[in-house]
Amino acid sequence: MNDNPTDAKEQYELGKKYYWGEGVPEDKEKAIYWYTKAAEQDHFDACCSLRSFYLKKDPATAEYWHERSIRAGSMNYVRHGTVLGEQAVSSVSSGNLKKIIIFIVATIVAVFVAIEVGIAVFFVGKLKESDSVTMSAEAATNSIDKQTDMGMGATMAAPIEITVNISGEEGRYLKCGVQLEYDATDEQLGTELEARKASIRDIVIDIMSSKSLSDLMSSDGKKAIRDQIVTKVNNILPTEVGGKPLGKVRRSYFDSFVMQ
Repeated sequence: MNDNPTDAKEQYELGKKYYWGEGVPEDKEKAIYWYTKAAEQDHFDACCSLRSFYLKKDPATAEYWHERSIRAGSMNYVRHGTVLGEQAVSSVSSGNLKKIIIFIVATIVAVFVAIEVGIAVFFVGKLKESDSVTMSAEAATNSIDKQTDMGMGATMAAPIEITVNISGEEGRYLKCGVQLEYDATDEQLGTELEARKASIRDIVIDIMSSKSLSDLMSSDGKKAIRDQIVTKVNNILPTEVGGKPLGKVRRSYFDSFVMQ
């Protein structure tokens, strides 16, 4: 094993060995050193490893390496594409060139036909949808009436923004914003929620970081998460303030939700 490699791939592999203790004593400091050496040469996997390492420790540094990984991925694509392009040009004979042109023209024609079919299907679907417009309008009216009876809820001044690793998915993370809704007439509850924003953020981080990818991707999983957030937040709220009963959070919802 080369103990002082200059090639980005070798630097990354050496960093990985130190990180996981493969053939060498585990040493996270040395691992990060070699990951950084490789990432500075735009090695995609090294950039991703650094982003994952700093995600909780230093979000700003994690964001920097995330941006570098995007650039590294683009540069690798350009490099590989250029090599393949040169090989392709050198291997195409004048006889094969005609076949390639015919294939390209046929592909373009097929795409246009597919677009025309898609447009036709779209308008047929629209005609069918017109039959249900009246029913949809009635359902929407009923929904609005119900919301009016309940009263529109108030929300926190700003959503709680978090970034966490996805459980069981190395190198993947979730960035989301969570908003809480409560009775608009309960001003004291709004004050209590803002005062406990740091504790609420910890609750959201604990819940979201414990969820698997399948939990985060399914509708039922997301609903269960929202319900869990409401329950946990209500548990930390006092039952009364200044001798007056304090209300509860009605529901939570995701203001933003991005997985990478």
